[in-house]
Amino acid sequence: MNNNDKPLRKKSVDFRLRLQPLVDSPEAAVLSHLNSLGSRSSNQLILQVLRTWFLPFAYQEKDNLSDEKLKKVALEACNALEQQIIYIRQVFFLEKPTPHIVMMNGQNSAQAQPLSAPEPEPVPEPKRESLIKGVGTYEEAESLFGDM
Repeated sequence: MNNNDKPLRKKSVDFRLRLQPLVDSPEAAVLSHLNSLGSRSSNQLILQVLRTWFLPFAYQEKDNLSDEKLKKVALEACNALEQQIIYIRQVFFLEKPTPHIVMMNGQNSAQAQPLSAPEPEPVPEPKRESLIKGVGTYEEAESLFGDM
C-alpha cells in the first residue's frame, strides 16, 4: 500500500464543553433530559440546535457565501425556529398570539394578544435540500420529544 492508497483524513474542529449546573436548576433539567436520550442522539440534537441558532451568523462572519446563499441559510434557520415554536405550542396547548393594534401617542403599536381558542397549524415538511444539516421533520421531533 503506497501513500496514494490511504484515505484522506479530513480535518476536524475540537470543541469541548463541560457543564455542571446545580441539580435543581433549569439547566440541569435540560441536561438530564439530553442524557436520557443517549450520547449520540443528544449530540446530534445539540448540534442541530446550535446550527439553527448560529449557522447564519457563523457564515456571515466567515464571509465565504454569496448574499443569496447567506439569505437562504438565514431563512432556513428562521423556518426551523418557527417550526419549533409551533411544535411547543401544539405539545403544551398554547394559544397563538395575534397582533392587537393599540394607539400610543397618536401612532399605531402592535401588541401580541392570545386567541380565545387555539387552532393548531399544519406543520409543513421541511425541504431536504436544507443547508442546515439536521433540520428534521415534525414526526422526527415528535419521536424525540413526544414523551415530555
